[in-house]
Amino acid sequence: MTDARLLLGSALAVPALFLLFVLLPAGDPNIGLPMNLDALVGLGGVLVLVLGPFVWGVTGCATVVALWTRRPMPYAERLTHVVTLAVLAAFLVVLMSERTEAAIAWWLD
Repeated sequence: MTDARLLLGSALAVPALFLLFVLLPAGDPNIGLPMNLDALVGLGGVLVLVLGPFVWGVTGCATVVALWTRRPMPYAERLTHVVTLAVLAAFLVVLMSERTEAAIAWWLD
């Protein structure tokens, strides 16, 4: 069960950090960040854009492999894996939207 919770936590962390470091700063470019937080947002955004898809892919592959095996699995663990796949699919839909592509393009400029 701990593996399923860890995968779910990873699946939730990537969209949350993407929202915090990429989408929110791109939403209002006139907002000023105090006390050098712009460096933190810049570094966090780079890490999310570079390492986020890697973590997202590993999480999806591990979840599919866990569900694919034929070992007996408790219902709660199987449900956690299915919720993880749903979170990953929802984040994929968000990533493919035009608004997200515009925010990433703004951030990369």
